[in-house]
Formats: sequence, C-alpha cells, structure tokens
Amino acid sequence: MTSVSPYNQYSSADESALANPNVSNPSTLTDEANSELNIALSVAMAAGRHVREERERRAGTLAPIGTKSSDNDPVTEVDKSTESLVRRLISTVRPNDAIVGEESGGDLPEEGTVWVVDPIDGTVNFLYGIPCYSVSLAAQVNGETVAAVVVDVAHDATYFASRGVGSFLRHGALRHDITEPRAVGSDIRLSVARGCDLSNALVSTGFGYTASRRHIQGTVVSAMLETVRDIRRMGSAALDLCHVAAGRVDAHYEHGLNLWDYAAGALIAREAGVRVDTPARTSSGREGELLIAAHPDLFGPLREGLARAGGLEPIPAE
Repeated sequence: MTSVSPYNQYSSADESALANPNVSNPSTLTDEANSELNIALSVAMAAGRHVREERERRAGTLAPIGTKSSDNDPVTEVDKSTESLVRRLISTVRPNDAIVGEESGGDLPEEGTVWVVDPIDGTVNFLYGIPCYSVSLAAQVNGETVAAVVVDVAHDATYFASRGVGSFLRHGALRHDITEPRAVGSDIRLSVARGCDLSNALVSTGFGYTASRRHIQGTVVSAMLETVRDIRRMGSAALDLCHVAAGRVDAHYEHGLNLWDYAAGALIAREAGVRVDTPARTSSGREGELLIAAHPDLFGPLREGLARAGGLEPIPAE
C-alpha cells in the first residue's frame, strides 16, 4: 500500500484553517494568547487526524523504525510524519518562530515564540492499540507557556488552555472538518477535583525506559502504594496532566520528563487550578528531575509522601 504524504494530505484544508481559525468561544481567549491558541488548535487537530487515520490504515503493520532512550523506547514512521506535518503547518503562518520537537529536536531560545511538540505521546500504547496516546503542542513566549493543546486521539477529546483564562475540553473535534463552525459555549471548562487526603488519592505516574531508573521508580511506587488509594500508569504524561485537570485522577508525579512531554499538559492543569511543579525548562529527561501535579490541598501531603518513599530527588537515566 502506498504511503500518503502528510504534506499533500493536509496542505490546502489546514492552511486555510490556519488563515481563518475558528474557536468555539472567542470570549475565553486573551489578546496575548489568541493567535497562538488558534494556531495550536488547528495544527494539533490536523495532527490528531493524521495519527488516527494512520493508526487505522496501518493497524496490522505498525512497527518501530528505531529507538530513542533505550531499546524499549520505540519511534515509528507515524511519530516522524506527524512531527513533520506540525512543523510544516506552523512554518506556514509563523516562519520565524522556533520549533522544538521530540523527534527532530531544535533550539530552545529564551526570547521569542517557541512551539513545543510531542507528535505522539504514548508511542508504545499507539503501537499496541491501547487507546491512550496524544498529540501535545504548546506555544511558549519568552520562556513561558501561553497556549496549549493536547489531543486524546483515540477518544476524540481535545484539551486546551490559554494562560490566565482557563482550561477547556472539546469532544468530537476530529470528526468535523477543521473549518466547520461550532456553537459558542460548546466547550467544557475544566476544574481540578476537590482536595482529598493522601490516603484517598488516586495517583498516576509513569516509568522510564532504562533498567537503572526503573529499579528506583519501582521502589518509590511500592512505598507510595502503601499511602494512597491506588496508582495508575496510563502511558502518556500529557494526558495524565489533563486527567488531573479534569478530576479523573487526583495527582500525577513522574521523573525524567522532557519539555515536550509536559509543556502543554502543565498549562492545561494549572489553568484548571492544579498546582504543578515541573523540571527546569532546559532540563533533559535523562537528568531525571521530578514533576508533581495535584490539587493545592493535596500537593504538600503528596510531596511529603514522595519524600518518605525516596522519590523527591532526580532519578538519572544511567
């Protein structure tokens, strides 16, 4: 079967949408983030459609074409073609902006606008057909995230936020033409679940791909299991942060995330009232710094629980 080039598949429709973006409720946007959020929504939805269609088309033939941090950390042709699509669409309307992506890297300047993209967050889930993988796209201006979109591809759910305004959830966006008008007010505003005791908290986490890091993470999660309601491991940090924002889990912690793993999800969570502590912006995932996200009332007890479990310090990949 002949592969469909993302450059030809999306060029006319998505470039038109980028020129005439449509957001269901313009009153939710700030002047500062308006254009960035419109672009991010259009581009991330296009990328989400591409991922969904490629998963359906290649269902029985998907295979890794390489690995990243270890032999257990795969990359597929769809990861690469999706990032290429995102880069092309952004460059169409913002040719002078920087782009940093998981697959192709890029410079991370302190000033100006930078687009941070993870084309498929949850590649292992994508490979196996487990319905928990996402497209993550954030716009940063002078080092601060001002707009963010995370597309839950399998469930056709799009989470998005602009700084200082709030976080929202849109269902069914991938089923509509990208330029199709939507009813004002059809998006759902997100709000973190009410605070709870640590013993009643449902906490999500993630694990690295090197044996040395996993050994320590296993020790930490074993201790945490004694102090929380339960632990969940979904496999997409971007979605984990959105789930905290939507109240589907009470908290998330994870060591060793890169900027593209959390940039969008962290803003979505913060704008929903979640307290989020992230690694340094320039920190490599190999350094193993800790991210914590929780309701403000739960954040302190969770951090104390992680301290007792030996989980506050960085866990390097080697």
